[in-house]
Amino acid sequence: MNTEEERKKVCDAWRVAASALSIRVEVPHLLKTLDGEEVLCVAHLPDFGGPSGMVIGLTTYKNDKAVISAAKSRGLYWRFINPKVYERYDEEVFKEALADWGFFGKEDHRPGWLQEPTKSE
Repeated sequence: MNTEEERKKVCDAWRVAASALSIRVEVPHLLKTLDGEEVLCVAHLPDFGGPSGMVIGLTTYKNDKAVISAAKSRGLYWRFINPKVYERYDEEVFKEALADWGFFGKEDHRPGWLQEPTKSE
């Protein structure tokens, strides 16, 4: 089970990533379910993962099902990440994940390091 210390380190790494990679990130993010329950996520990335953005949780955290349910109800993509991999900012690791999740934001929010997909992609 993840500790609050791990969650804090991952949140701090996403704050660094936001600045270093010129991306919009809300850290941490409180996601509300349709019935009003609040679920704590590591981050909300409004421009990645899907048209409505995505939320990030930590693997094996106690509220995984709640995060999935809340994300689905809000039309958000979700991903659970390994805190050992994301507890420190590593430019290549974060760029690879973001590229894999896909950019869905407005073009004026697209970071300069992220290439536009070609028509064949």
